[in-house]
Amino acid sequence: MSGEKKQTIWTRNFICMMIANFLMLMSNFSTNTLVSTYASFLGAAPMLMGLLTGMFYGIALAMSPVAGPVQTRMNHRKLLIAVFAIGVVVNVRVAGKAFELGDKFVNSVVTIGVNASNHQVVRVDIALF
Repeated sequence: MSGEKKQTIWTRNFICMMIANFLMLMSNFSTNTLVSTYASFLGAAPMLMGLLTGMFYGIALAMSPVAGPVQTRMNHRKLLIAVFAIGVVVNVRVAGKAFELGDKFVNSVVTIGVNASNHQVVRVDIALF
């Protein structure tokens, strides 16, 4: 028995998966808090903000029984590529909207600065959408 190698769960792969899972959950929790803040910024009612925030967990709960069998049946590489492609499409769309809002904000600030340098009283209406 002295020659046996002791097996442990703390392998390199297990530690990498724990770190990846921790980072994924942290990003999910930070995104979840931003959803209600962003909805509030857009003028949503508190009921809708709560519904949107709760949908994150509801969808995860509903998809768990579906995701497990799909992961075991499909090729892991193809599944990873498909999920990554969906993420890229969604993030490009969100980033495009963020850049559009940023351009509107920068243009309005530049307009305010130019008009203020002429010592004129200017009424500024900023519409983000």
